[in-house]
Amino acid sequence: MECTKSLELLSDYLAGSLDDGDYAGVSDHLIKCPPCADVHNDLKLIITISIELREEAAATISYPDENTIWQRVRMAKGAGS
Repeated sequence: MECTKSLELLSDYLAGSLDDGDYAGVSDHLIKCPPCADVHNDLKLIITISIELREEAAATISYPDENTIWQRVRMAKGAGS
């Protein structure tokens, strides 16, 4: 597998949503290609830190529910008309 294809599939690879063939292809490529392995490690770290920060923020920040957000969007669109 080439770098372009490997990087294109990297998010799905980390999410575990690739079929066996693509998963094996990306895995093999990451073993053989240090630059792509670095991108993989960076992306994995970004995801891990983002999850941790979101969990910390959830304890102190209350997010509006989806219905409230859509109501605000509709009101903003109506005000701009």
